[in-house]
Amino acid sequence: MNELINKDNEWIIHFMGRLDRLLDNVEHLTANYRPTLGGERFFTDKEVSARLKVSRWTL
Repeated sequence: MNELINKDNEWIIHFMGRLDRLLDNVEHLTANYRPTLGGERFFTDKEVSARLKVSRWTL
């Protein structure tokens, strides 16, 4: 059980491969990002009720 884990270990090779794929996916997402709703940000019902100082039920 006192095995030395280095870069040639099968588990490390597998882990590093998964990290590389994750990085590729994140780069793909950021390169192809398009904001929804034409770039507009809309308020939630909770945010609107807080700004108007009315209950969510009133909305």
